[in-house]
Amino acid sequence: MTQSSTDRKTLIRRNLYLCLLTIWLVYGAIFPTWTGRFYNPDTPDNPTRWYDGGTFELKEGDGDSVRTKSPIWNPPVPYAEGMKAPVRWPWQPVEQRANIELDLGALAFRWSFGVIGLGIAFTVWNWIRRTRHPDLILTIAWAAALWQVIAWLGIAVLIAVTAGFGAGTEVILGTLAGAGVAGVVHGVFMWRKRSRLAASGAASGAGNEGTNASAASIGLGLMWFVLGMIAGIGLAIVALQIAANFRGPVIGVWELGTPRYANDQKPVDVWTGVALTAAGWTIGSILKSRWRSMRAFAWGLIVAATALGILSALRK
Repeated sequence: MTQSSTDRKTLIRRNLYLCLLTIWLVYGAIFPTWTGRFYNPDTPDNPTRWYDGGTFELKEGDGDSVRTKSPIWNPPVPYAEGMKAPVRWPWQPVEQRANIELDLGALAFRWSFGVIGLGIAFTVWNWIRRTRHPDLILTIAWAAALWQVIAWLGIAVLIAVTAGFGAGTEVILGTLAGAGVAGVVHGVFMWRKRSRLAASGAASGAGNEGTNASAASIGLGLMWFVLGMIAGIGLAIVALQIAANFRGPVIGVWELGTPRYANDQKPVDVWTGVALTAAGWTIGSILKSRWRSMRAFAWGLIVAATALGILSALRK
């Protein structure tokens, strides 16, 4: 296979990726998810500041739902007959109690998982085709997908430790946007490193399979790091299951719906955090020392176990 043939096929994959990504983003923007939201004024006589007051139901075909998809040019209406609720766009201030708004969290979720799915799919396609000439866009697609996965792992942990209250729309949007920037920057650095290594292999002679394999493997470290983080979360789940045997009897629930125990849970939380952190470092250190190829996985495991261990120890 000639270099020009390979480049043409890489160009086709790049353009197909950009086309599918654009279609996915545009579709999400044209057919977004809407929600009905109430706001409460600071004081009845001085409604200069508004606070979230919950949601209300929207018409969805013959039924109702607090969230529904509808074209951007045809927003839904409240399910309650006669209820006045105008559309409030994200850049508009709150001026009355009931509003129909874009669900930016749902839109970010849809866009993010499109980036993840397409990035992984086209990277696997490149692996199958054994592409030796790195492409900037497809390299960024792979890095962006992995950084979005990291962002969602962080959001999932935040939701778990705060009973859902710590992961508001602003936090989710900020986290995903930060992961997007990190993915682009990381992708550019990976592409530059792959390009230099591929050029070095070409200069040293055609058929340098070792150099080509090394260039193709750049970026796998981030994948293994993500898998290590997932393993760390799994280790935390096991630790919490073991800790549940030492928490004592449940005497009710708190306002957030979490169990209320008869005994003080601080010692259990602290020892769970210490044990989780120690287990993460022990397993990670063994993996790093015995298998050099598992270093990125080991660091992902250590980072996740340490962070979750600290959260457990500081839990109130």
